[in-house]
Amino acid sequence: MQFKKFVYLSLAFLLPIGLFLFLKFFGKNEFSVPVFYESGAIVQPAGCDLKLAPYRIAPNIVAEASLPKVIVLRPPLDNVTRTRLNDTFAEKITIHELDSLLDNKKKCIFITQSIDSLVLLDDQNYIRGYYKAGNRDEMDRLVVELKILLKKY
Repeated sequence: MQFKKFVYLSLAFLLPIGLFLFLKFFGKNEFSVPVFYESGAIVQPAGCDLKLAPYRIAPNIVAEASLPKVIVLRPPLDNVTRTRLNDTFAEKITIHELDSLLDNKKKCIFITQSIDSLVLLDDQNYIRGYYKAGNRDEMDRLVVELKILLKKY
């Protein structure tokens, strides 16, 4: 009877440890940030005609750089967000504020329904995410996804 208890207790103790060690040495903990509109722009704002696949922002809209970019569609970017991005990423990203384009043109280029958002572009100008400026949860998500992009690329 004592032997059975010892076996069950040993299994209950060693099984989670063995599983943890197996995953630690043989597993990979990787995340990815998906590319938006890989198969073209399916949902488009009214008046836009976009059929390029995968969709990519033209280099003449945003300066070509080998860094991820945060695009501010309705400037100015609030100081808290700007300070947080600059403190966290320093010289690893670029922030572009687009005030020269009309709202309708911004909607067509960045394929967004809401013009008061931020758009994350990778170093190849593919759209990687949309974020609501001023929303703390959205800014946290932006920071995490930027870290993933910087680590992966």
